[in-house]
Amino acid sequence: MKKIPFVRFSRSEKNLDPSITRSENILKSLVLCTLLLPLSFPAQAQQPAKVWKIGVLASTSRSLNASREDSLWQGFVQAGLINSLSHPGGNVTGVSRLSPDFIGKRVELIKEVIPKARHIAALSNPDNPAYTANLREIDMRARASGIRLQIVTAHSPGEFENAFGAATKEHSDALLVMPDALFHSYPSRITELAAKSHLPAMYDRSDFVDAGGLMSFAVNIADLSRSAAKYIDQILKGSRPAELSVEEPTRYDLVVNLNAAHALGLTIPSSVLVRADKVIK
Repeated sequence: MKKIPFVRFSRSEKNLDPSITRSENILKSLVLCTLLLPLSFPAQAQQPAKVWKIGVLASTSRSLNASREDSLWQGFVQAGLINSLSHPGGNVTGVSRLSPDFIGKRVELIKEVIPKARHIAALSNPDNPAYTANLREIDMRARASGIRLQIVTAHSPGEFENAFGAATKEHSDALLVMPDALFHSYPSRITELAAKSHLPAMYDRSDFVDAGGLMSFAVNIADLSRSAAKYIDQILKGSRPAELSVEEPTRYDLVVNLNAAHALGLTIPSSVLVRADKVIK
């Protein structure tokens, strides 16, 4: 019986251990499991003739709405990692971090906490393959709620301050931080800038709230990991990754930081607090 290496990638592709993605190391593997699948994952991993089976938990920033599959998942498709969500077609499959309602729910929560919000800034990274598709989706949701969307961008940490400056200059009522590995790598810096700018912010990971941010609506990582285990079990029992469709998560957690709310002069509605999975006091 071969040993099964479970590999967990760094949250940021720039911090990946280069040995992890070397083709010769991947080709020795029976199953690789990762909580972040970079688009630079070697194309050799898609060649069944060289690799027996590889199951990958893909944490992405794409929606699983089938009607928007081509635009939202084009990064992984163009990289040759999958053919489609329902039929991956190769050795890569797994669970997405997002569901079709994820973006809309985050807008709804901002509106619920700040009923008078009419202008929201979205912090985004133009280098993200899903940049255009995700912003199109958030703009549609914002318009439906009577909210004007302002896009502020950052390609690197050095551009964070300018992005926040642009949001405050336009008098944004709140900030929505879009899912991106760049932002995930600097939770403390981003929450500090949000506090300094007096901007209520909604995040996609709870560690931003632990770092002092206002609130997050995020996938439950434990639940995601259990789903990954099911994939691995199926693969080891003979299922082909090519035939295991990419699935969406089933559970999201709402985390609220009352200390941050107090500093911003906000009162979190009881209707939000009763639904929160965690409240920081």
